[in-house]
Amino acid sequence: MSGDILFENQIAIVVPVKNESRYIEEWLDYHYRIGVDKFYIYDNNSEDRSDLQKILEPWISEGIVDYQIFDGASAQLQAYCDAIKNHQFDCKYMGFFDLDEFVFVKDRSNLLDFLNSIFNSNSNINALGIDMRIFGSSGKMYRESGGVIERFTRRQSDIAPQGISSKLIANPRYVKLIPSPHFIFNYDGKISVNENLLQLKNQIATTYNSAQKIQLNHYILKSREEFDSKTLRGAGTGEFYDREKRFREFDFNEFEDRSLLDYWNDLKKFSRRDRFNHRSNLALNLIEMLESPFENSVEKYLTCFMLSKKIQTLNESELNLLKNLAPEFLLKSIQSRLRIFDALMLLDFSHEFARFKTETSKKILIDLLNLIPDLIEFYRSLDMWNDYHQLLDKRKTLSTFLSII
Repeated sequence: MSGDILFENQIAIVVPVKNESRYIEEWLDYHYRIGVDKFYIYDNNSEDRSDLQKILEPWISEGIVDYQIFDGASAQLQAYCDAIKNHQFDCKYMGFFDLDEFVFVKDRSNLLDFLNSIFNSNSNINALGIDMRIFGSSGKMYRESGGVIERFTRRQSDIAPQGISSKLIANPRYVKLIPSPHFIFNYDGKISVNENLLQLKNQIATTYNSAQKIQLNHYILKSREEFDSKTLRGAGTGEFYDREKRFREFDFNEFEDRSLLDYWNDLKKFSRRDRFNHRSNLALNLIEMLESPFENSVEKYLTCFMLSKKIQTLNESELNLLKNLAPEFLLKSIQSRLRIFDALMLLDFSHEFARFKTETSKKILIDLLNLIPDLIEFYRSLDMWNDYHQLLDKRKTLSTFLSII
């Protein structure tokens, strides 16, 4: 077996929705056909909830969609953060998009292969920023029949003086924080890049605008009628804006771009069953990982550990393997030189090790506690005082865990 970590799903997308039942079937169908295995859909106060749930019912029953009602204002970032917290070990890659955004690999290659080529090129890469192209109204005033991809084919040019925004697909296990829909904070040492492997800074307009290999088609307006209906509900981030001004600012129609439409028409010639299929058996994956030699990969151990909590079919010997072999491996990893982002991720899961109450888990907690002074000094030297104080809190928590084991 290779050193790859096995997941039930390879590619997942997190998307908040509100009053978008008329658009969701096309969006799901397209992304499922190009290889997305799982969709985490957060319904934020939809007034068309009954229609939405009816459309999603077959997708949910097949395990493709995870649907959650997520009420409240400014739900977009909350949805992204909730998915990271609860599903970071359920998929290899996680994308953070909206329902009016379509991912397009421009040579029509396998999306998973494209992502692997980016992430495997450098072990420090944790996120791919996909530059978007904004599609305007195509001069349409009213909603017409047909899908979004079919109806709107005119977009902004590749050179945009106001800057180009991007959205990201990331390894969710090393995402530290999502403060904006357009960028993430990775654990220290991990970076975000564009399609050309150039590092992105934490800013909305990407430093290196490029959409030659992969592009995010953003149908932000649609027709004027649809735009007016959409903006009445407010932005998912809680922002409010001048409707007329916003329509004028984003009604880009300079360039005819039918490339995604042509691809979509070709995809629809085949059954959904012929899609790029990456889903796999969760229990078999876990057993295969447990039975293979553990390399020096904290991420692999934690993935193994979290997957086991979702499986009820493990026999006693397999459970013992998890409880004994995996922690033994982890202890050796901690005692060797850990990368900073691995140490920080382990600290976030210290409560899980405390549950076992074994001699090995106790040693793990002790070694994690011994790591903290070096991490504290690292953050203090960089004047990163917020992280510094968080580590002080973690040291208290670890001491508490050790006192009860």
